[in-house]
Amino acid sequence: MKEEQRKLQDKTRKRLRQLRKAEKRHDTAEAEFEIAKTKMRYRRAQWQVAQRAFNEYEQDNLGRRP
Repeated sequence: MKEEQRKLQDKTRKRLRQLRKAEKRHDTAEAEFEIAKTKMRYRRAQWQVAQRAFNEYEQDNLGRRP
């Protein structure tokens, strides 16, 4: 799970860096929209990683409840 999160963070940071450079070139409206879209995608993907980890945890501990 941590490896997935790290890859996701690296990918998102790279994309945001590219978008900020575009913003400096005065492509502001489009760049702002793309930045917001990228952040939303990152949050959604982060949620999916956490949900998957929780589901795996539940599956592992399903039969061990008292």
